[in-house]
Amino acid sequence: MLCDNIKKARIRKGISQEEMATKIHVVRQTVSKYENGLSVPDADMLLRIAELLDVPVAELLGISSMDKELDAEKLTNELDRLNTLLAEKNEK
Repeated sequence: MLCDNIKKARIRKGISQEEMATKIHVVRQTVSKYENGLSVPDADMLLRIAELLDVPVAELLGISSMDKELDAEKLTNELDRLNTLLAEKNEK
């Protein structure tokens, strides 16, 4: 899941939530929300996170390595799916 993948990549990179937040221009609580599945970054933010953590967006999204080509439409669809799941989770 995206939240786990962001956290694992950040830890592997050896940076704190605070450092990550500063570098992607958000507050630390936003990074915490991403990592705890309480919020989903938009496409632009996901690209910034992937660049900072030196990982492909597909890896953060947990998309199979067989599907290496991740175009804007696939990225948008996957983020929409994650936002829908988050909204359903929050309704419960």
